[in-house]
Amino acid sequence: MASMMTWNIILWTYILVTCRIDGEAKTGISLKSIVVDGSKVVEVLKGTIGPNDFPLPSSVTSFTAQEDVIIQEIPNNAFSSNPNLKTVVILSTSDHTFSIGSSAFSGCTHLELVQISGATSLAGLAFNGCSHLQSVVLNDLIQISGNSHFNGCSELDSLSLQSLTTVDSSSSMIFQGCTQFSTIVLPSTPPKTFHKSVFSGLNDQLNLVVPKENDYLNYDRDTSVSGDSSNDGLWCGLTLPTSIVNIKVNKRNAVITGLKLSD
Repeated sequence: MASMMTWNIILWTYILVTCRIDGEAKTGISLKSIVVDGSKVVEVLKGTIGPNDFPLPSSVTSFTAQEDVIIQEIPNNAFSSNPNLKTVVILSTSDHTFSIGSSAFSGCTHLELVQISGATSLAGLAFNGCSHLQSVVLNDLIQISGNSHFNGCSELDSLSLQSLTTVDSSSSMIFQGCTQFSTIVLPSTPPKTFHKSVFSGLNDQLNLVVPKENDYLNYDRDTSVSGDSSNDGLWCGLTLPTSIVNIKVNKRNAVITGLKLSD
């Protein structure tokens, strides 16, 4: 009987990453295999970015990930101490959410703009020492843990957290040293629970922005922050842009409350 030979065929599947590096299209098996020393403007068009793709070379000045890119994680120290990084924009719309690890951008002293979609949690020291950081948009962020996230961000002007629900009650130094902080955007329902001192020193300059004007009533009624009283015109030490109107209609006993008479 003729002998039979069996061939085992192994198929290797590579997850390809497609990028534009300094305007030139490049494809590789991972982001780390494409972005080499000297790369400056990195735009990821398709593929998956994992924790092993970091850190990137310190020459990178701009990092963008488009909508089709899957981000598995921005790990601890992912971009930390990059002296040249100025902008980070992640526009992920995939079903994969991810976390931003401790000190992920710490010490990026020239970082100015951060806009990250898909990140649902933020660890401590994430932007520590980003002294030129001006604007941060993390509108899918649900949870803040740890402390000193924006410590020393002396030029931070605005922060948008439109989905935030949970903050460590012990996180009292999130914004320490944010001397120019002027605008924070939060959801309709107050997150639980900011430490009572988290906005210490910022009370007279920081404006709270919420989706609808009547949402300020939710914050005014919130008593989850230690020391807050209902309907006192304050939330976590911040003065709310409310002018509460209490009226009785046709001498009825029920009091109607609103931000203005038309309510």
